[in-house]
Amino acid sequence: MSSNASFDINYDFWEYSDIWASVLQEFRNSQVTLTEPSTLALLTLYVIIFCMSMAGNILVLLVIVPNRRMSTVTNNFLVNLAVADLLGR
Repeated sequence: MSSNASFDINYDFWEYSDIWASVLQEFRNSQVTLTEPSTLALLTLYVIIFCMSMAGNILVLLVIVPNRRMSTVTNNFLVNLAVADLLGR
């Protein structure tokens, strides 16, 4: 095949641009906004759960890490889980 070979390009795709416009409009209409009460309730619950889990993981680290007496296999596993949870956010 030479470098000057011609390729058949199908330009029929561009005739369907009105289909893509309707798809985009349908997508925009399906998006959830922050004005709905259920969305605000879920967002509030997620923020509360997030803050409580952060505080709980930090408390686990503050209790177990400084105290050598608390350094057991189980507690080291809990520290590992708390650190992994904090890094995963």
